[in-house]
Amino acid sequence: MLPSTYTKKIKGAKVMRILKLFLLAFLSSFLGCVNSSHNSEIEELRNFGTKTFNEESWRIGTAEDRGSQIFDYVNRKNKKLDLNKIKSDLGESTAYYEYDNFPAYYIGKNNAYIVVFILDHNTNKVKNIDIIKGNENEN
Repeated sequence: MLPSTYTKKIKGAKVMRILKLFLLAFLSSFLGCVNSSHNSEIEELRNFGTKTFNEESWRIGTAEDRGSQIFDYVNRKNKKLDLNKIKSDLGESTAYYEYDNFPAYYIGKNNAYIVVFILDHNTNKVKNIDIIKGNENEN
């Protein structure tokens, strides 16, 4: 028969191993949900069109024209986007959302939607992209 101290150590190690596995599974699941939410927003941009992004046509185009290019823009540059890059590529915001430093642009027919680049306040890097209902009466 094993000494009781040894038995308790084995049981404690098994419990710790189970807790670690549970924690790992929980964190993986949580991070997957966060990432899939961000990816679903990007995929939603596909509904506006899939034209290749072009700075010149973005700047002179209508909100509908810009909407058709936003999926390509975000898809190609997603990993490298920060406030300076967005403003350099897309120009000044055409819409407003929560903070002045969140670049926001009308997209879609009759400015129906706003694409918003949610930035980390400390790094100015994009941490999420939101699509919200815009103002269909503005031009």
